[in-house]
Amino acid sequence: MKKIALVLITLMLLAAVPVAYAHGKDKERGGVRFELTTENHEESDEDGNSEFKIRGRVESVSPGSFVVNGQTIYIDVTQVNKFTQKGILDVGDWVKVKGIVKDNKNYAEDINIIGEGQGRFMLKIKGLFTSLSPSPSPTPSPSPSASPEVSPTPSPEASPSPTPSESPSPSPTSSPNVLASVKAVGPIELVTQFLQQVLAYLQGLL
Repeated sequence: MKKIALVLITLMLLAAVPVAYAHGKDKERGGVRFELTTENHEESDEDGNSEFKIRGRVESVSPGSFVVNGQTIYIDVTQVNKFTQKGILDVGDWVKVKGIVKDNKNYAEDINIIGEGQGRFMLKIKGLFTSLSPSPSPTPSPSPSASPEVSPTPSPEASPSPTPSESPSPSPTSSPNVLASVKAVGPIELVTQFLQQVLAYLQGLL
């Protein structure tokens, strides 16, 4: 009887291990998380922007922003150095987002929609999103006045008036040097939905 009892206890313990492991896996897969880190190295930018990472379900999507776990995340490619999105952003999707914090706003740099169209729908934008300040044109110098000529008459001829200088005209502001890569493969409805999101993101650069 003792041997039978020991065998039953051993079998019960062995059966409980995979159940607990599977429960932990499900909890990790469906869990939510928000991380905020601050980096201010000497070689980083002067702003010392913080970085954030968030994982969870998309609660709402608005033009230029979406909400995950109560956190509003903004999509503005003029505020980041690079931008990547894998998949089509929609309400109810599970996402992993990385980005930076500027003026207490979360700006997305990398959006990864989990398990939906990651390889078929992809957008990558990189480049320098700063424009040069206008530089004034050089002012032309006035032409010298002609010396009076002596004529047989006692009165000298009048000298010509100097040429007026031209006002400086600002040079046109340079457009951002942006490189965008878009991939969309699938039904026409999904391709159209994804391209509409892409055009909305690029609107600030046009």
